[in-house]
Amino acid sequence: GVWRPMEARNCVPVLTPRQEMTQKYDCIVVGAGVAGACVGAVLGRQGRSVLVLERNLEEPDRIVGELLQPGGLHALERMGLGECVKGIDGVTNDGYAIFYEGKEAVLPYPTNPVTGKPFHGASFHHGRFVMKLRQACAAQASVHLRQGTVVELIEKDDRVVGVRYREDGKLNEAHAHLTWVCDGAFSKFRKSMSTDFQPVVDSTFVGVELHGLSLPYPNKGHVLLIHPSPALAYQIGSNDIRVLVDVPPSYNKGGGKNISNYLLSHIAPQMPGSMREAFVSAVKQNYRARGNLSMTARPVLRPGAVLLGDSFNMRHPLTGGGMTVAFSDIEVLTGLLADVKNLSNHISVTRALKVFYERRKGLASTINILAQALYAVFSESEENEEAWRQMREVRGLVHAHLFDQQHPPLRDVSFT
Repeated sequence: GVWRPMEARNCVPVLTPRQEMTQKYDCIVVGAGVAGACVGAVLGRQGRSVLVLERNLEEPDRIVGELLQPGGLHALERMGLGECVKGIDGVTNDGYAIFYEGKEAVLPYPTNPVTGKPFHGASFHHGRFVMKLRQACAAQASVHLRQGTVVELIEKDDRVVGVRYREDGKLNEAHAHLTWVCDGAFSKFRKSMSTDFQPVVDSTFVGVELHGLSLPYPNKGHVLLIHPSPALAYQIGSNDIRVLVDVPPSYNKGGGKNISNYLLSHIAPQMPGSMREAFVSAVKQNYRARGNLSMTARPVLRPGAVLLGDSFNMRHPLTGGGMTVAFSDIEVLTGLLADVKNLSNHISVTRALKVFYERRKGLASTINILAQALYAVFSESEENEEAWRQMREVRGLVHAHLFDQQHPPLRDVSFT
C-alpha cells in the first residue's frame, strides 16, 4: 500500500489498503534511504509523478549516516528540506576537537562571509533523519512511496524503461521515463548499470553508543588520533553519543570475541579519561561493525536510468562527507533536469547528465580525496612500512601545526 507520513517518529509506517493507480510515472526511485527519499521529495516538488520503492519502510538503525557537514546541510536547505534535521533530537555541530598523544586542539568551522555567522552542521540518529526525509517525500501529492522489493530493471531496446518489484507477495511492474537507482552501498543494480564500478573495503567501523555522558567539547565532532587508526565520537542526541572505532583489516581477524578483546585491551586505554569507563561498559554490552567502502564514481550514460548516492560513489567515512556528496549531487542533477519537460527525451537527459558529471567534480573530488588521504595519513599499514614511515612524517607536520606553539595556527579549516 501507499505509505503515509507519520506524526510520531518511532511509529511503524501505516500501510493503507492498496489503491488502483497507473503504473506509468515520470520517475521511479529505487530505495528510500537518505539519497532516494531526498530524490523523491525534490522530484515531487518539481511536479513529477514519482514511484519510490523501498523494501523496508520501518525506521532503519545504522551506525553511519549520522553526521551532516555544513555543505550538506546547506544543500538540503536549498532543496527545501532543511526541516528534516529538526524535531529528531539532533545536535548542532560547529567544528572539531582533535586528540593526539595526550594533547587537544579545537578547530571551529569558519565564518560564513555572507551571514557573518559560523558555518554549522548537524548530527542525529540516522533512522530518525531518514524517517523525516520519507515523510517529506510522501507528503508530495505526485509521489507514491511504497514498500516493495525491486527485483529487476526492465529493459527494452537497450533502454531502462521501468522495474519489476514484489509487494505483498505479488510481482508488479511499473514503467517510467527515468529510473533513479539509489539502493545504497551494496546496490543490487550497480553492475547492471555499469561494470566499471569496483567497491573496495578499506577497513571496518565498530560502533557503540554511550548514554548520559557529555563529550569534552560539546557540539564538536571528536577525532581521536589513536594507534593504529582513528576513532570518532560525536553526539547523535541530547543524551546519546556515537563512538566509531576504525579497525584496519590486519587487526580484524577472527571477528567476534577478538574484536571485543581488541577494543577493551587496545583501544579503551587510549580513550579520553572522561569517556573510558562508558566506552568499556558499552563494548561489553553491545557493539556493531560495518565495512567501510570506497568506490570511485564513473560517468554512466545508460538510457532511462541514473545512479546516485552510495550506489554511485563512496569514500572512507572518516570525514563524514558522504551525505554532503549525495545531497550536492541530487541538487545539481535535479536542477539540471528541471528544464527537461519530457524525461523520455534521451538526448536532453544525456546532455544534462554530461553537465552533471563535470559540475560535480569540484566538490565531490575534494571530499573524496580528503577522506582517503586523511585516512591514509592517520592509519598505520603493516603491509607497507615505507608508506607508513612517510605518513608518520606527515603526522608530525600536522602535530606541529595543531599543537606546537612555535608554529602558526591553522586559520583556514576546510570542511565538507
